[in-house]
Amino acid sequence: MKATAITCDGVTKRFGDVNALDGFTLDVPLGSVLGLLGPSGSGKTTALRVIAGFERPDSGSVTVGGATMVDASTWVRPEQRKVGMVFQHYALFPHLSVARNIAYGITKGENAGGRVSHLLNLVGLSAAGDRMPHELSGGEQQRVALARALAAGPEVVLLDEPFSNLDARRRNRVRRDVRTILVEARTTAVFVTHDQEEALAMSDTVAVMRSGRVVQVADPGELYHRPSDCWVARFLGEAEFVLGTVSGGVVETALGRFPVAGQPDGSVEVMIRPEQVRLSRDDRGTGRVVDREFYGHDQVVTIVLDDGRRLMSRSGPSPALAIGDRVSVEVDEVVAFPAGPDHTH
Repeated sequence: MKATAITCDGVTKRFGDVNALDGFTLDVPLGSVLGLLGPSGSGKTTALRVIAGFERPDSGSVTVGGATMVDASTWVRPEQRKVGMVFQHYALFPHLSVARNIAYGITKGENAGGRVSHLLNLVGLSAAGDRMPHELSGGEQQRVALARALAAGPEVVLLDEPFSNLDARRRNRVRRDVRTILVEARTTAVFVTHDQEEALAMSDTVAVMRSGRVVQVADPGELYHRPSDCWVARFLGEAEFVLGTVSGGVVETALGRFPVAGQPDGSVEVMIRPEQVRLSRDDRGTGRVVDREFYGHDQVVTIVLDDGRRLMSRSGPSPALAIGDRVSVEVDEVVAFPAGPDHTH
């Protein structure tokens, strides 16, 4: 079993009548990048602030690097936790140069100059040490904030919505840069996001939160293709659901019969991701194209089946289907969930 850098066990935190964390439990593997993903109000930022020590939980415990930070009888102040923090708005000191911003967290007596030079090189800003924060782009400020968080050699680095201030064009590049820096620094990192694509692209492990709890933890591929329930499936990306009946490891649906190993017999909801739907132009097909979004590298085609059901297909740039075309439909793979209100809301 891989060692853990952070362990949160049964953490609760209330703000008045709001239950921000409700038995929050999470293990963060040592040396990994974990994405804490959830909708607004799910408790993500509160969880980060509890780990950092900016909020004291009502109950539960947190350990960092094997040392207890908080439990019923322990409270370690934020500055003593060996936790680096990158805030949503970076929080750089505007009156200090880049180098002095980074040096702020280094203990006196250390080789500050050498440490700052190393970090500037690590984040790709070796020539920017004398510049002021306002002279930098948003992506460069993000890297300075990360270097400052790494300066004191923390056990873990926490990042709160680290890319929300960047426009879409810069966001992809900066998040690739940040992941590279974290991996090269061999640090454990937890970052909060509500962006599903961001979490899947950046993380070694993703923890999905809902209503103050972690509802699933998995690597990005497992999470996307094998969500724990319909809510997680819908939250993580586009999906259609059709009713089906399982018998003997096979589910019968309006779109055909599919193997569903390990699913008990009975009524189910079947998840179909757009990339699992293949279309072929066919005058006798059971669907009709009603919309097509072409992106160059891929396309998303929406069809309406003869029974009125809408279905989306994501594929490469071909076939070049047009609105009004009749198509036949094949589904490569499905995932089944027990039918019922507990699995669909």
